[in-house]
Amino acid sequence: MIIIEKEEKHMRDKMNYQDTLSNLSGLIDEYWNDYAAHRILSFVVNPSIPIIWFGNLEAYCNSSVRVVTIGLNPSNGEFLDSNKTKKKKDETASYSPSFRFYKAKDLVAKSKLLKVDKDKLIESYNDYFNPNNSYDWFSNFETVFGYFPDDVIKPVSYKTDADKAKSKQANAAIHIDFKTALATDPTWGELNRAYKNATSKKKEKTEQNDSEKLKDILKLPEIIRKDLFEKLLHIIAPDIILFSQAEEYLKEFTNEDDRIGEPQKIEEREDGTKYKQNEYKRMIFDADGSLLIYESYGNCGPFGLTKEKDRKEKFSNLIRDQQKIWQK
Repeated sequence: MIIIEKEEKHMRDKMNYQDTLSNLSGLIDEYWNDYAAHRILSFVVNPSIPIIWFGNLEAYCNSSVRVVTIGLNPSNGEFLDSNKTKKKKDETASYSPSFRFYKAKDLVAKSKLLKVDKDKLIESYNDYFNPNNSYDWFSNFETVFGYFPDDVIKPVSYKTDADKAKSKQANAAIHIDFKTALATDPTWGELNRAYKNATSKKKEKTEQNDSEKLKDILKLPEIIRKDLFEKLLHIIAPDIILFSQAEEYLKEFTNEDDRIGEPQKIEEREDGTKYKQNEYKRMIFDADGSLLIYESYGNCGPFGLTKEKDRKEKFSNLIRDQQKIWQK
């Protein structure tokens, strides 16, 4: 059993909150320029704002162990009007930035941001996991946080406040997306399929009334900004990264040189029966000293495939092994 006397022992050099914000200022401009250039596309949610991160960045920067969860892009549900919980087929969704990011609602039409605008934007991100918001998609990650060994890492949650993190009572997690910070309608999976169909030699002729949509779909690669994502990840310097998506996205997210462990395959359903599709896989990567834990995306959402009785032991072992690297 590895017990760390002080969590700070494994810490790499990291910036405090104010220094982090200072380094993020130019990157926020880049994200906003990308949004301003592409918000006219039919599949970009309008009105909306780019969501660079979800959660309390100050609490995250105060944490002894920094945890980041990663997805593809923000959900269109982040901007659904509060009076409309779900879009029906063939119905136009009603969007409003005041639903969850009300503090930034006056920014949607801006082409450039002043400092006061950035302050509003940052405050809206930091306030995301407040009690008034519903964020069921993130609940699986909160469950996974509970499998971290508590003798090595203090409790982790998206909801940890800055004071509790600073006093080392708990750690805060934040969420970022690696494809784009733009919310899309349809969601990324459907949009990606539409793009593949549109670029396929076998695609059928498009109806005239869909021609504009087709032109927009062909511009999908323009909003994929891995360069911005990599800059963001470098600035926020996470210790632990959780990523649960289809394996095709894992290959885009990582480089072959990052791999330090082979994937473990468990071909077994929750009830114990065997299966071949949608295998559970986990890889460990060493990216700038971070531990990346991956699992294929399940029908129950991120990290929805692991058998619950196995989770705590597996996560504990991965993190304890990483502690040995942090201690060197």
